[in-house]
Amino acid sequence: MYIGTKPNLEKLVLPSTVTSLRKDVLNQTPETLVIHFGGTEEQWLAIGSVAKTLSEKYTVIYESDGSEPEEKPKTGTDAEEENSAESSS
Repeated sequence: MYIGTKPNLEKLVLPSTVTSLRKDVLNQTPETLVIHFGGTEEQWLAIGSVAKTLSEKYTVIYESDGSEPEEKPKTGTDAEEENSAESSS
């Protein structure tokens, strides 16, 4: 797989089916890039030395499809603690 020069790339989503990456897969990509990999860390590292190198340079989130997590509504004691903290300030 090759992505090339993408100076404005912020997020890259890779499915767990990716099994190889070229050495220059993310040439000239900012270090703020976040890689979302659909598989486990073990699957990521099985891709080889390129994956290990990318892990050292970029943030890699495992078992991720790249979607933003939904904020869960606060219920029970969480909501009570927040209300208590707000009223005491």
